[in-house]
Amino acid sequence: MTDEEPRKVDYDTPLSAPIIFQLINSSIQSGKPLYLVRANLRGAVLYQASLGGANLRVADLSRAILSEADLGKADLTDANLSGAFLYKASLQGANLTGAYLSGAALSAAALTDTNQSYADLRNANLRGANLNNANLCEAKMFGTNLYGADLSRVNLSGAGYDSTTEWPEGFDPEAAAVLSK
Repeated sequence: MTDEEPRKVDYDTPLSAPIIFQLINSSIQSGKPLYLVRANLRGAVLYQASLGGANLRVADLSRAILSEADLGKADLTDANLSGAFLYKASLQGANLTGAYLSGAALSAAALTDTNQSYADLRNANLRGANLNNANLCEAKMFGTNLYGADLSRVNLSGAGYDSTTEWPEGFDPEAAAVLSK
């Protein structure tokens, strides 16, 4: 392994919390990015974990506890975060393209400058989340709770919503090019 290669882990079986924290600490100490592509982190308790810049493409984080975790600039492309608890998590600048966030709890999360194009946010709770300058192009937002969320400069073109989607007070989804389905 050269100094240029990231530290790698690619498991199909669930990783235990102690192993995950050992990998995180090793990554921080070495200054190398955490590489957990396709990792099974289902149900992991990662409260306040430092996962900033991690490569978590196609990882299974369903039902994981990630409240107050740092996932800034993490690559979560096509990751499964269904039912995950991300209360007050920081995902600033993260790539969530095609991520599955159905039923995820993202209330009060920092989602500024994120790419959530084609993400599945059905029945997700984003109440009070900061989505300033986020890209939600073509996202599925059926039944999503966005009450009190900051939608300043958000790209919602082609995103789908229905009558159960909750918007911030005074927000006009049609003026933002969101498609009612």
